[in-house]
Amino acid sequence: MEAERPRLRPDLEVLPGRPGEEVILYDPARRTLFELAPEARPLLSLLDGSLTPQELARRLRWRLDDLWELLDDLADQMLLWDPDQEELLEAWRRTGEDEDLLLQPILDSRPPPPVTPEMVDVVDEARHTCLGCGACCHYAVPVSPEERRRLEAFPWPEEVIPPEVGRLFLVRPGVQWGRLEETIATHSNPTRCAFLDPENRCRVHREVGPQAKPFPCRLFPLAYPVLAAGRVLFSLTFECPNLHRTYDTGELLSERKGELAALASEMEEIYALPERIPLHDGDEIDQAEYLSWEQALLALPWAPASDPGGTLEPLRRAWRRMSPAGPDPLPGPEELGRLAERLGRAAREHREVLAESPEGEEGSAWAVRVLEELAGRPEGAWAALPWADAPAADRFLERFLRHFVEGKQMLLYRPLPKGLQALALLLLLSRSDAGRMARESGPEIGLAALNRALARWVRLLDLRPFRVAFLRET
Repeated sequence: MEAERPRLRPDLEVLPGRPGEEVILYDPARRTLFELAPEARPLLSLLDGSLTPQELARRLRWRLDDLWELLDDLADQMLLWDPDQEELLEAWRRTGEDEDLLLQPILDSRPPPPVTPEMVDVVDEARHTCLGCGACCHYAVPVSPEERRRLEAFPWPEEVIPPEVGRLFLVRPGVQWGRLEETIATHSNPTRCAFLDPENRCRVHREVGPQAKPFPCRLFPLAYPVLAAGRVLFSLTFECPNLHRTYDTGELLSERKGELAALASEMEEIYALPERIPLHDGDEIDQAEYLSWEQALLALPWAPASDPGGTLEPLRRAWRRMSPAGPDPLPGPEELGRLAERLGRAAREHREVLAESPEGEEGSAWAVRVLEELAGRPEGAWAALPWADAPAADRFLERFLRHFVEGKQMLLYRPLPKGLQALALLLLLSRSDAGRMARESGPEIGLAALNRALARWVRLLDLRPFRVAFLRET
């Protein structure tokens, strides 16, 4: 007896591919991808519910067993229309939409104005010189269509293509928003950009020139700029594990204002400080009041490495002065323990996402152990640590704090208490991580370990499942 007439779900997106490339189906409900062999492309236009499997096999001149196998795969992935599955798919859609709302920043997005070098500011007159360590070349870097065309025009040797994926570019859901983006392919375990050579040098930079690199590569280690009060503000992300080595001696970033203005002008949209800043429960302050509060916050004395309690308490008091009735945004040991447990669970549930990040499997496993320790003994996050140079460690974390606050990275969280919670969490996690390194490698903690720890947690908190877990728990 002939089976029902199969048809694809009408909400699926069939991504246009090139001849000879896999066919990619995007499921917007689950935000996942399904790849089909190139020869399966003709089948998709026939899966409209008008033909039985037997008729499809005859039309395509396929073996019926091969067709059934592919239909079973599509059904297993819930890609064929089935009214009995619609309730579950709708629940997934609602979950994704709820997460999108959680991830909305305070910052607005808008097309950039004409940006001149005179409009550019760099937080803390920071310095940075790339040391060529290759640590930043482990991301699946998004590329624009023009960047892909530019890179494909070069005759790359065959060994550049990662054998595990078989091509230079992939389509995948983004690490934070889940929207589809085209990225440079990476090797796996550990992740490495296809264009990173064995000496940790960028082949694109060497063979085609620095301007041929994708936008995120040219921007790093700077965060996406923010338009505020008529200025375009650049800050460091602290995802680079070697920032500490050249912060005082490297190239003064403010001397590259022409280049930075060109980068900002290249963006389709730029972050912008809104006129109203949400606090909690509908309360808001205006932009001028926020900027005044921000400057008062930055003027406080900090010792985040040697005295985390003495650093978090002024943060708490500063928040109380602005919002006396608002929630306490800074965790104590009990709250930190619960948060560490929740983040650890998210890390284990989404192990494959973390493993594909620059942390890879090894760094992600280390992060889980740090979280497990904190969940069991959260008061340890405030314990004294054996710093090799405590003033230098304090100065490094104070610089991170300044870039996070003045660079408006705190406003990537909504409402404002969430940004303060993220700041406190990153400070406590990086201290705990560095302390664990000292216990295993001992006896003292240098800036390299602290920088490495902070880079790890800044990276991880940028991943969608990890950030969603943080936002839900707080």
